[in-house]
Amino acid sequence: MLQYDISKSDRDKYVDCYKIANFMASGGAPKKAFRFLNDFLKKYPTLSVNNRELFASTYGYIYDLLGNQNLAEQSYLEMLRLDQAADQENGKRIGYHLTLAGGGALFIIGKYYTQHHRFKEGKKYLEASLKDPQYFDRDQELDTHKLLFKADSALGNFIPAIRHFARHKALDDSINNLAARQKISELNIKYEADKKSKDIKLLENKQKLQEAVIERSNTIRDVMIGGVVVLLLLATLAFWGFKSKQKINRRLESQQEAINTQNIILQRLLYEKDGLLADKDGLLKEKDWLLREVHHRVKNNLQIIMSLLRAQAGFLQNADAKEAIAESENRVNAIALIHQKLYNNDQIATINMPAYVSDLVNNLSNGLGVKKIKFIQAIDSLHIELSQAVPVGLILNEAITNAVKYAFNGEAGQITISFAKGEHDLVKLTVADNGRGLPENFDAMQNKSLGLQMMNGLTRQLRGVFEISGLGGVTVSLRFKLHVN
Repeated sequence: MLQYDISKSDRDKYVDCYKIANFMASGGAPKKAFRFLNDFLKKYPTLSVNNRELFASTYGYIYDLLGNQNLAEQSYLEMLRLDQAADQENGKRIGYHLTLAGGGALFIIGKYYTQHHRFKEGKKYLEASLKDPQYFDRDQELDTHKLLFKADSALGNFIPAIRHFARHKALDDSINNLAARQKISELNIKYEADKKSKDIKLLENKQKLQEAVIERSNTIRDVMIGGVVVLLLLATLAFWGFKSKQKINRRLESQQEAINTQNIILQRLLYEKDGLLADKDGLLKEKDWLLREVHHRVKNNLQIIMSLLRAQAGFLQNADAKEAIAESENRVNAIALIHQKLYNNDQIATINMPAYVSDLVNNLSNGLGVKKIKFIQAIDSLHIELSQAVPVGLILNEAITNAVKYAFNGEAGQITISFAKGEHDLVKLTVADNGRGLPENFDAMQNKSLGLQMMNGLTRQLRGVFEISGLGGVTVSLRFKLHVN
């Protein structure tokens, strides 16, 4: 196992060691995991604070399984001591994809104390993990509320325990709420129809009230004219006018009662509308969470594929086959990085290109072992939809990989990446190197390499224009129009 890890990058080597040791321990072989971890770190000591934090958590887990609670607690406390430094290290190393910094370390030690009935200490760290979700996972949040329910129940804090149980239940059941959302939608449609019907009835009542007011005015006018013209009949007309007024007042009172009834119904409907709108907001938030969860699971599945490709490469002897698998791993990583960005950012529909390109360049430079090549990035503040971000990321991956592998022959060089937006939502992506250039009589359209065929196909998918030139180095350019929401 140690001989196999020699061919890997430092980051992948330590991450694989961490996963293997935890897998052995959880599989019922903590002593074997302990020997494996000791032998590995003795042969490959690490200066990375993130790696030391990961291994401290692993030692705590192994000692716990071995029944040595004193050493287990010391290891977990060492993990917490390294947490802040690990978080600072993450700020300097873009794309460091496995870390416990933030909520992860707090959750692990809180879970340890709670499982060993040290509920007061466990509750403190579990609540702290909920306040610092920098590297938070939805499954971890689900487990955290379950553990807090157990701790508060044991401590006699029954009201907080019930709240945590309710939150755990809500998260667990949220995926099954599709039928509820459909019912809310139907109620909303019914509400809109009822509202329109009530509005029509209200307008009709208002019209009737206006007609009654006009009729009343006409009656009073007729009474006054009759009194002036026919003085002799004043008493009779006054009597009949009074009776007519009473009749009109009764009619107006009846209509006012109907209006008041309609107002009460409308107020009730408005109250129900507010409740439905509140439920709608909750469903929209749940929709955003579900989208993030989808991106998170897609990213995890792609990382599993990358791990399988790396594992397969470790057992291959043919250099061309190893190179092909490494190129496939980089392509999968370009797509996985997009889903990671969508999961971690507030914007779950578009990709921030400056951050994405920076992380992609960092991952490629680490994976290809670049030391003498300098990368220059000039990326406008662009946000691209997922449908366009995936082909753009794959084209970037191919262009940068080709420049690193073929432009410099192991000598120092420079690769410039620019992404600029022009008028009418047109954008231009350029990857240029100052290497040896293209061979004479090179025809990009006739070339049968997989990379060029892939870039041409992805350009057609974007409905853009792809160009490649080889004067004073190689320049790959792509022009296409952004999708606008």
